[in-house]
Amino acid sequence: MKNKALTYGLLIVVALVWYQVFFRVKGNFFGEEEEIVQPITAVNELPSLARDTVELNLNYSDPFGLTRRKPSNINFDGAITRPQSPPRQKPQTIWPVIKYYGLVKKSNSTKPLAIVSVDGIQLMLRTGDEVFDGIYIVKIERDLIKIRYKKETKEIFK
Repeated sequence: MKNKALTYGLLIVVALVWYQVFFRVKGNFFGEEEEIVQPITAVNELPSLARDTVELNLNYSDPFGLTRRKPSNINFDGAITRPQSPPRQKPQTIWPVIKYYGLVKKSNSTKPLAIVSVDGIQLMLRTGDEVFDGIYIVKIERDLIKIRYKKETKEIFK
């Protein structure tokens, strides 16, 4: 008898659980229509602002170079002159990265050996040696070396 009473009690509990599940599923599929809220038709008055009367001073050259002013070719005395071209500048030589680390010298030798790095390649050079594209070692001293490259001379310190 106890088993029958327990079975009937559990059947009622299972029926209540399925009842809840059924109505939740039904509510998701066939939910209530929500009311459409009508917008408020009253317009809020914004305060009117006075118009700004600032004037910009635009008498500067174009910073982006989009518009070019033509040079005036009329002097104050009325004579017409040709605009002069700017003087030519010789192209600037781009030097490779050169680092001087020091020198090595034998006690009985007159020519020291310099430890130099050219574009990351470490070399041991003497005075008068040529490296790569016309880099010449002119003079080697304890704290500096003089290098000539494309007719320009540069001193590189330790």
